[in-house]
Amino acid sequence: SSKTGVTAKKVLDLFGQFNWNTPSAPYLLLGWAVAAVICGALEWRPHLFLTGAKNTGKSTLVAALQALLYPIAIVLDGQSSEAGIRQTIGADSRPVLLDEFEGDQNRGRMRLIIKLMRSASSGDMPVVRGTPEGKAIEFSIRSSFLLAAINPFNALYFITHTAPLVGFAVL
Repeated sequence: SSKTGVTAKKVLDLFGQFNWNTPSAPYLLLGWAVAAVICGALEWRPHLFLTGAKNTGKSTLVAALQALLYPIAIVLDGQSSEAGIRQTIGADSRPVLLDEFEGDQNRGRMRLIIKLMRSASSGDMPVVRGTPEGKAIEFSIRSSFLLAAINPFNALYFITHTAPLVGFAVL
């Protein structure tokens, strides 16, 4: 906005300063950020997987996105649980960024988060879960997710086989 001095060109220039494996990656990241702001209004919500070796700037990019998308973005450690993410989102439609997604290598946890992302992609039909008290909880997730990971190989299988992504951005 002109009030803050932040323009799409400045953000794209910032994203372009990283050593991407493809020249289109900064555009992909900017496109995700723009769509993430209005994710609740979209018929289909995109997700992005940001990967790269150690010290390539993934956490720096997550921090830049956090600042850019403040205060609407939910930025969490990648070891967060599906239930914790879902409860944090609540009834809102907000972008969710998970840094160090593969940090604990817990495939069960990753699988549950990927299932949540799948539900969030279209988010038209509510999900119902039972509780120990015998009362059903109904929710719809309408969020766009960004996952950042050093070693995507454990997460990559689940992502490519279960969640529709807008794309991969590799540093």
